[in-house]
Amino acid sequence: MFNFFKKQIHEPISLQAEDVIKQTPLLAKKILSGINCDKLPNGKGEFGSQTNPIPVNGAIGEIKYLGKLRGKTKQALFFHRIGSIESQVCDNPIDCYEVVCIDGTQWNKLYFDFYHPRRSNIAPKGYYLMPFDKKLKFDLPMGFGINEYVHNFPYGIPDSIMNLYGSSALTRIAKERLNKHNFTKKNLQQKKLENKHETSIENEKLNPAFNYVKEKYGINCTAYKSFSLLIHNHANSASVTFAKLMKKKTNEEIIHFFYDYFLSYIASIKRKDFPANNDAFSAIIDGIHIEYYGNVKQEIIKSILDLYVTKEFCFLKTSMYHLHEQNLKMFVDIAVYCLIKPEMIGIADSLDVAKDFVNITKYHLEILINEFETLIKEVPQ
Repeated sequence: MFNFFKKQIHEPISLQAEDVIKQTPLLAKKILSGINCDKLPNGKGEFGSQTNPIPVNGAIGEIKYLGKLRGKTKQALFFHRIGSIESQVCDNPIDCYEVVCIDGTQWNKLYFDFYHPRRSNIAPKGYYLMPFDKKLKFDLPMGFGINEYVHNFPYGIPDSIMNLYGSSALTRIAKERLNKHNFTKKNLQQKKLENKHETSIENEKLNPAFNYVKEKYGINCTAYKSFSLLIHNHANSASVTFAKLMKKKTNEEIIHFFYDYFLSYIASIKRKDFPANNDAFSAIIDGIHIEYYGNVKQEIIKSILDLYVTKEFCFLKTSMYHLHEQNLKMFVDIAVYCLIKPEMIGIADSLDVAKDFVNITKYHLEILINEFETLIKEVPQ
């Protein structure tokens, strides 16, 4: 009886389903067959956290949900997607967004599970959701963000909105709010978000390769440092997807492999967008690797047998070698080995995973290339 007086938060589930079919047709079946819920039944901890992600209907659901979210000061949000990560309460990767109210308050991270037929009607602590507009008969979310990584967040939001949506009105409002309020990283909440991969000058000194490039060539490597975080996010997500297809759990070796594979691919296909000087280019690639996996090992894995005698894995030189040779089978063998280990030599021959490997890497590389091109515009060549 009491639900009769309860405000409707989102548009009807039929319209939310239409959104999914239109925006993500390839994933529509999986999304629409997910649990219809406001909270995950096995979620733990604070709503919107990594162990209690917000259920929504696909990527479009994330955008619309965040567009309707308001903070304590009744302000909309700036937001961008940091990447995908694992969660102990989900079989699939979940998405992590960085958000801040457009008046500079409430800087947080929110996590989403988008394999559900509708958006949750519940807001995280300290926020509320704008109700559905019954006069318009559809949701009109008013948020300022995208479902991709934005360098120099939130100041990179206006250009990102313009590039993705072509909305001059949203871009103008975003710029006005950014000019009006304080979004410095001295903000206490923002400090909580910072980690060892934040692009500060002080942290840059911790990476000898980046420091070398800066001192010798005067090239600021903050964008490349940010790019390493993006690569790692995609490597983590790709490893989860690939491991699930193999009915295995992801591990650090498979994440390392995808990281090096993605890095070597970008270094190869986007070579012209790096500094022309080969020494600077090589040092930058080394620096991106150092951010997560230390110095690059020179050993090249040329056959599956080499995996059994290799004591410490580093896949960067191997990936560069086999990309040049266009050796897809070797990549699949290494990826499978990282998950299965010595159960069987050449086991990839008996598994139909090559197509899945290509689809997974293609999906992430297309996004990474766009993210790289956005970041690299800020680097003086």
